[in-house]
Amino acid sequence: MPVDRCVCHDITFARLALLARRERLDLDELSARTGCGTSCGMCRPYLSRMLHEGRTSFDPMAIVPATTRPSPTQRST
Repeated sequence: MPVDRCVCHDITFARLALLARRERLDLDELSARTGCGTSCGMCRPYLSRMLHEGRTSFDPMAIVPATTRPSPTQRST
């Protein structure tokens, strides 16, 4: 199932992208204006890609926050 919204605030990335373009908002401004990316924070990497790439739907496995990725020494062989 693709990720297409901030689930905490139930606002689609398509709607957020439109607002960001219309108001010329960066990530912090968009978050302050809508609350998206400020609650659980899981949508923040998606919001960043949305602003840079223009995409509004993402494969949930394509973006994994760096803090949750195991380091090469933590990976089991």
